[in-house]
Amino acid sequence: MKLIEIVAPRGSYMGLRPTPETIKAMREFMGDHRIPNPLADHKLHATVIYSRAFCGAKPLGKLDPTWKGKFTDYDIFKSSPKLEEGEGEDGVTNCLVMKFDCPELTDRHHYLSKHHGATHDFPNFDPHMTMSYDVGDFDHKNLPDYDGPHEFHEEYGEPLRFDFATT
Repeated sequence: MKLIEIVAPRGSYMGLRPTPETIKAMREFMGDHRIPNPLADHKLHATVIYSRAFCGAKPLGKLDPTWKGKFTDYDIFKSSPKLEEGEGEDGVTNCLVMKFDCPELTDRHHYLSKHHGATHDFPNFDPHMTMSYDVGDFDHKNLPDYDGPHEFHEEYGEPLRFDFATT
């Protein structure tokens, strides 16, 4: 018997990986607009669920056809990615995200909540792609609308980090 069969996992996380074309366009956009501390290419993602309750659903894997989003806005919220590394006084940073509409992503989020018990710790579910976990006092209100590709080709899962997002 495996330990995972004895101890129930804590929480569930699923995200979407952008296509190589989207990664390239995002990299150029973040560079052109001097986004502080941009995520590395392999860390660019959109969150499907961040659930403190284990939901037991399996990630979809490859998405065919790809899911496409349409830019809507930017936002900054508090995050704690440095707690694990022991950096900063309290580890809280300003996380910059790009919000977008994507019916498939929204439907998937609601499906996992309704049929698999995934929870959501925030007032609303706003599909978004994380651009930087630490933008400091960067003024995102002056960023132009993003008109590049916004496509995702894979849904993946990983262990949930309970110390990550502040609620």
